[in-house]
Amino acid sequence: MYGYICIDSIRPMKILITGISLLLALSGLSQSKKKIDYTAYNEWKTLRNVTQSASGAWVFYEVAIMEGDANLVVESIESGTKSNFPRGKNGSFLKSETIVVFMIEPEFDTIRKLKLAETSKDKFPKDTLAIHWLGSDSVLKIPSVKSYQINEDNGWIAYLSTIDNREKCPLKQSKRKKKKHPCIRPATSGFTLTVFDPEHDISKEIHCVTSYLINQNGSSISYIKSNKGDKDTLSLYIMNLTNFTEIKLLDDQYGITQMKFDESGNQFVFISSNDTNELKNYNLYLADLNLKTTEKIIDSTSAGMPLYWTVSEYGRVYFSENGTKLYLGTNNIVRQVPEDSLLAIEKANVDVWGSNDLRIQPVQLIEQTNDQNNSFLAFYHIPTK
Repeated sequence: MYGYICIDSIRPMKILITGISLLLALSGLSQSKKKIDYTAYNEWKTLRNVTQSASGAWVFYEVAIMEGDANLVVESIESGTKSNFPRGKNGSFLKSETIVVFMIEPEFDTIRKLKLAETSKDKFPKDTLAIHWLGSDSVLKIPSVKSYQINEDNGWIAYLSTIDNREKCPLKQSKRKKKKHPCIRPATSGFTLTVFDPEHDISKEIHCVTSYLINQNGSSISYIKSNKGDKDTLSLYIMNLTNFTEIKLLDDQYGITQMKFDESGNQFVFISSNDTNELKNYNLYLADLNLKTTEKIIDSTSAGMPLYWTVSEYGRVYFSENGTKLYLGTNNIVRQVPEDSLLAIEKANVDVWGSNDLRIQPVQLIEQTNDQNNSFLAFYHIPTK
């Protein structure tokens, strides 16, 4: 009986010791683990922009954190080998699966310090274009690049610099003001566009460019050049990428946008304006690249256009798949605000709401910009005009 009493008295002691040991172990474990609070969100990783190559043999993806630098990872599906590129983003594969192209952005901490110092954005470090040959360590980096486009099939890469790469005038020649033919670089709001074939090491520079569009069949590229005098006048060009011959489609314009090739690459459309006012009305132009002709096909007087309507600069312009229809946006003609001699503080602005309005006045004010930028879909039948 005494033995049973002795055993029963010991068992609770063992449980007590075991419980204390467990608590000490958990306490030590909790001290070694990081506390999860709102600061941990900045380190949580997410995958984004996952893209496979044409055959699926390669894949790239971005590993991003809430606050800090992301990484671009390029991985071979067959071998599992990975290449990691700090701060890589916006990647694209060539169809040949020999090259991946992407941008490298500046370091997060560098940009943050410049923002805290209220530094002008013009002085921020610029993105770098990277061209990586798959299956190797070879990487070509091109600094100070604003944007790029690729032709997946033919391998052409077009990129627009953030700087003007035109040759500067020789110092001796620039000082000779009375010379009959001085070396003068015309003013421009554009930069240097480069078209580059990395597989054959062929390149061509085009200067004074503000925007561009590479044809997806790889036959040509369109671009807008700026000539900045009293007004920034624009000219539109098409270049053949086989022999670098250049065709001027339109000159002396004050607004050009919505450039688009059809799938065959033989037709090209854009909207343009020679209106010098800040608020512009646009016309639609169609170019036949085989015949090398450019024609204004739609304006406010075109058959079928509602009265006092014209082409909208906010509507998307595109071809049908077979290239026989051309879709565009239309809306009311833009009316210019009459000039007067009153100061802004001397003008009264009154917002009126009526009981027939479907939206209350505060909602109308919030959605005012969207209302002004609305466009209504129309199409133009190219064969019958």
